[in-house]
Amino acid sequence: MSLVFLFNTVFLLADALKNAITSFVIPTEFLTAWTLLLFEIERFKA
Repeated sequence: MSLVFLFNTVFLLADALKNAITSFVIPTEFLTAWTLLLFEIERFKA
């Protein structure tokens, strides 16, 4: 019983960690893309 509980806890923690990484990486890439786009626009206007 305790081994199953331990496995489930580790699985949930790993899943939560994966979700946290995913929700952090995606906005970072989104902001990077926007920054590059704005940089290109500024360079084009200059």
